[in-house]
Amino acid sequence: MNNERDCKHGLLARSCEICGLEAEVAQLKAELAARWLPIESAPKEGAWALVYADGAMGVAYIMQGKDPKIMNILPSAVTHWMPLPAAPVANLPQPG
Repeated sequence: MNNERDCKHGLLARSCEICGLEAEVAQLKAELAARWLPIESAPKEGAWALVYADGAMGVAYIMQGKDPKIMNILPSAVTHWMPLPAAPVANLPQPG
């Protein structure tokens, strides 16, 4: 690669949109991975959460000290959890 075309796509690195998107995807993946918490840190009072077990994900009501494996959806004991995201805000038209 020369100075004029210095990214892996044969473009100028500073203007390569693909390189920029690849970097953004990598950053988002890292941020998402950082949100998974060990099941031991689950809320004691209970909460709905996204749960992970052996490559599968599901939504479960989890409580400290309880196995959140629900209805045999997950293949094994849950190892990690993540709070559910906030509900979307709908811009519904107002009546009248």
